[in-house]
Amino acid sequence: MGSNPVGNFYDSCYNYSTLFTNNSSQIFVITDVVQGAFNYTAYLRIGSDLIYKSDIPNGHHFMSGLKVESGETVECDHQSSGVTISGYYTHP
Repeated sequence: MGSNPVGNFYDSCYNYSTLFTNNSSQIFVITDVVQGAFNYTAYLRIGSDLIYKSDIPNGHHFMSGLKVESGETVECDHQSSGVTISGYYTHP
């Protein structure tokens, strides 16, 4: 059993820009979302599926996380106020 590498990714998040693409063969599990400003709602999506929506500036810590499969891209929109996601890679 090896360790699960961690990662964090940031984007200014305007008009559903790319925040993260999982180019690994492993699943990436998003455990935390932190938003840059409290005046706007942050949105995260994979394809056309909305996976996160919140206007809480401190963001959110997930107990079980949001899965990003190999090859999937997470896009974000937050009126250019920035969003950071963090999590870990795990074996399928």
